[in-house]
Amino acid sequence: MRRAFLTKYRGQTPLALARATPVSDPNNLFQSLGFSMEPKINEISGIERIRQLDNYGLKRYAYQTSIQTLTHDLIEKLTPFYSPTYTTREEFFYEKASFVTLRALEPYVTPKQVAKSLIGTSSLTRLKMGYELMLEHRLLLEELAREMSDALLECGEECTDLW
Repeated sequence: MRRAFLTKYRGQTPLALARATPVSDPNNLFQSLGFSMEPKINEISGIERIRQLDNYGLKRYAYQTSIQTLTHDLIEKLTPFYSPTYTTREEFFYEKASFVTLRALEPYVTPKQVAKSLIGTSSLTRLKMGYELMLEHRLLLEELAREMSDALLECGEECTDLW
C-alpha cells in the first residue's frame, strides 16, 4: 500500500498532495496520521491547566529564590564568554533577566508564548511579557488556593482526599 502511494505521488509537493486528496472528515485524517484530537496540556487554560502541571507550573529553583538573584547568578556564569564592553551595557542585565523570567515559568509557558518572546528584539517587551505571565500565573494560583481552602472548610477534619 505504501509503495503504491509513493509510486503514484512521487515528486509532488505536500501542498499539491493536499489539494489533490479530498478530505471528507478532517478528524479521521488527523487520527489516521497519529494526531490526537484531545487537548494537550498547553491547550488547556486556567486552573485546570495549573492542576495538571508538575509543581503547579514552577521550576524548583524559581520558588526558592528571586528572579534578580537568579539573573545575577546567570550573569556571573556567562561573563567569561562575553567581552567586557558587551557585559557593561545596561541592556545586558535586562536581556538576561527576561531569559530567567521565562525559564522560571517554563512549565507554565506555552511554546507559542516562548516563540513570541524569542521573536521580539526588545528586552523591555520580553520583560513585560514575563511580568504579565507571572501575574497571570499568580492570580491562577491564588484562585486555586481559594478553591482548596473552601474545599477544606467544607470537608472538615475528615478530609483526606484533597492532599
